[in-house]
Amino acid sequence: YAYAIDAQDPWKNTLLGVKTVTIKNVPFSMQFGVNSLNLNEGKETSFSCKFTGDGIHNIGYTFSDTSIATLPRVSNMDWSKGTCFINVKALKIGKTTLTIYLLDNNNKELYSKAISVTVIQPVTSVSLNKSSTSLEVGKTERLTASVAPSNASNKNITWSSSNTNIATVSNGVITARSAGTATITATAADGSGKKATCSVTVKKASTPFSITFDQTGVNLNKGNTNTLNITFKGDGIYTLGYAFDDSTIASATWGTVDYTKGTTSIVLKGLK
Repeated sequence: YAYAIDAQDPWKNTLLGVKTVTIKNVPFSMQFGVNSLNLNEGKETSFSCKFTGDGIHNIGYTFSDTSIATLPRVSNMDWSKGTCFINVKALKIGKTTLTIYLLDNNNKELYSKAISVTVIQPVTSVSLNKSSTSLEVGKTERLTASVAPSNASNKNITWSSSNTNIATVSNGVITARSAGTATITATAADGSGKKATCSVTVKKASTPFSITFDQTGVNLNKGNTNTLNITFKGDGIYTLGYAFDDSTIASATWGTVDYTKGTTSIVLKGLK
C-alpha cells in the first residue's frame, strides 16, 4: 500500500512537501520442522512451526480423522517471532491429516498447511530362537527373531555384533570369524528400543581325525619284525591303541609317541 503524507506550516498553511511511504504486505507462509509424523499408539510428540503474514491473531487446526490423533496444545507461542510448537497425541492405529490454519481476529482463515500423521502399533518385545550358541571358525548359523504383538506396524529387525572380529551377522546369519566371544543383538527397527541378544562363542576349527601308515601292507616271516611308522591327527587324542583280528599271527610293540607332532611307530613281529 502507498500513502501520501502532506506536511504544512501550521501558521501559514503552506505546503512544505509531500512524502510517499510504501508499506509492503508480508506474504503468508508456514514451515514445519518435519515433513510427516509417525507416532506409537498412546505417545505424544511435538514439532516446530514458523509462520509469517499480516493480521494473524490466532492459530487453528483440524484432523481428517479425529479418532486417530488429537492436538492437546500449542506451546511456546512467540507472536513477535512467528514461532510455536504443535503438540500431537496418538490415539489409535491409523492415518490422518493434520491441517494448521492461520486466522485473523474474526477466526477467518488466512493461510493453511497440512501434514500427514501416522499412528503405529509399536513392538513390545523381541525374542530369538537361541540365547547362546557355539561355532567353529568359518562356520555359520541362522538366528530367527520374533516380534510381538502380531499386529506390530513395523516388524523389521536390525542386527548387530558387539565384536565383528569374532562374529558378524547379516539378516540373522552369524559367521564365525575368529576364536572368542561376541554378542549378537536383534533390535526392533520401529524405534521402540525392544531387543534380544544371543551370546556367541567361537572356537578354532577342529582338526578331522586321520591315521596314515608309511606302508600299505606288511609281510613278515615267522620270528621277524618290521617297524610301521604312523602319523595321526585330530583334536582331543590322549592315547593310542591297537587290536589284531587274530593275535596268534603277530604281535605289536609301540614306539615313542609324540602327541604334539602326531607321530609314532609300532614294531610288528611274526608269530606263526
